Amino acid sequence: MSARESEAGGEERSGRSMWLEWLVNRTVNLTPERRREVTGDLFPEGSELRSYLYRFTILQSLSVLIAVFGLISNSTAVVIGAMLVAPLMRPVLAVGAAMVSGWPARQGTFFTVVVAASAGSAFLAWATTKLLLPDSTPISAEILARTSPTLIDVGIALAAGAAGAYATVRKEVGEALPGVAVAVALPLATVGVTFALGRTDLAWGALLLYLTNLAGIVLVGALVFLLTVFAPKLQMIGEVRRIRAGIITAAVAVVLVSISLGIQS
Repeated sequence: MSARESEAGGEERSGRSMWLEWLVNRTVNLTPERRREVTGDLFPEGSELRSYLYRFTILQSLSVLIAVFGLISNSTAVVIGAMLVAPLMRPVLAVGAAMVSGWPARQGTFFTVVVAASAGSAFLAWATTKLLLPDSTPISAEILARTSPTLIDVGIALAAGAAGAYATVRKEVGEALPGVAVAVALPLATVGVTFALGRTDLAWGALLLYLTNLAGIVLVGALVFLLTVFAPKLQMIGEVRRIRAGIITAAVAVVLVSISLGIQS
């Protein structure tokens, strides 16, 4: 490679990272202590990861059971209880945080957690409903409310992702995190319940709502982690290509589900 080509390549790499460097230089860094705290909370490793997954599985299962009982009994209060117990928001946010930090292994690990928890939650809701109710059970208003998503739900998902990520990095508002778990907790239970009652049309609507929430939370969560400089600046600038690809992928997912919602409505 000639000196001119090398210089041109350096200028191209500099141009690619310029937008990210401009952005992170205009945001407020987390303190190193707070960054270590958040990283430890989002990405447990080794024996801590095993312990976390054990607790996560128990809480997620309980939240699904509470949600099922609330949905089939048409009880708003019980549904809210399921929202407060559900732990699924944290691994979803971990996917977004890993995306803007250039941590593909961690991103893969917690994306796998999200996928496994999603499938397991829907199956548990299906099995519980099959065990408790006949197929002729009427569909409650609480169920119907989560089976016909619209473009408004995209806005809800984006706001939930922003609130969840901000509550994660700012411990003074950390109490807000359980309150936004509604965006990922209830649609999964609704998928299982409606499939069990033979209403696959409603189940697909609930699944679309869940995918809408998932894509929106990952995208906006990633952007909030980027704006709060969750990862050190030099690390983020060094991983600009990977970060950009991740954000574009999440944005495309949001656009696709938005188009689906627009067609459906």
